[in-house]
Amino acid sequence: MEEVTDDPLPKIPFFKMAEISINGRDLYALGHGMAEAPGLEIFGPYEYHHEVRDTILEAGQEYGMRQLGSMVYKTGKIGSGWIKLPVPAIYDSDEMKGYRQWLGADTIEANMSIGGSFNSDDITDYYMEPVELGYERHISFDHDFIGREALEKRVDTPRRKKVTFVWDADDVVDVYASLFRDGETYKYIDIPDTANRWSKTHYDKVLKGGDIVGISKYPGYLIYKREMLSLGVIDIEHSDPGTEVTFVWGEKNSNKSRVERHEEKEIRAKVEPSPYVHGGRREI
Repeated sequence: MEEVTDDPLPKIPFFKMAEISINGRDLYALGHGMAEAPGLEIFGPYEYHHEVRDTILEAGQEYGMRQLGSMVYKTGKIGSGWIKLPVPAIYDSDEMKGYRQWLGADTIEANMSIGGSFNSDDITDYYMEPVELGYERHISFDHDFIGREALEKRVDTPRRKKVTFVWDADDVVDVYASLFRDGETYKYIDIPDTANRWSKTHYDKVLKGGDIVGISKYPGYLIYKREMLSLGVIDIEHSDPGTEVTFVWGEKNSNKSRVERHEEKEIRAKVEPSPYVHGGRREI
């Protein structure tokens, strides 16, 4: 990027924006690296799209830059530990009724679909808190704000912790093997972006000794690790790296048109830290 910008590339902190110029085209750049690596999202008039893209790709040939398919885009977040799109906490409170009524019929919140093996009649069981998602470092307690007392309590006494679940390879292979033997098959694992083909947000139940101790939230395959992973949260007492758990893969008796008939399968997994992949994030 330093080679393609007309002026020296500015330092752009994470999720901050700056103006840049490429081939005399004025553009905006957002500091938004993926997979623990620095990167930019570039915005500008669409008429310059091909010109700017080709300029970047030409400069990147020297460094082995490749274009990857859109299915790969989401998998970088698994290694870097970003849990996408939990169910927003808007559906249970009277205070949010006005917001729910204001929502357009085409909004994500009005069309939220939930997939996976975790089922609850209480919508709040699908909510997730900032601290357990790893956002504690973004919370400043040097001023008053709505929810401060609740957040301070959760920082001191967290219930769950964000982790990476590393799937047992033999169990994953057995899912595919079920396609080639008699009897019911298991839910097909579509890689690399695994679960988002049949729901907007995904929740699988994580078990320890038969009890639900966590949620497996965001599964996918990382080619450079040769592993199936999923992000999720787990009760603090089971969050140590190396802890063995199982989770239930599938959505039995689903009425979704994209879910084939299948048997649910309990898959073994190990708890590992999140982020799982460290690429040396730094400011651009």
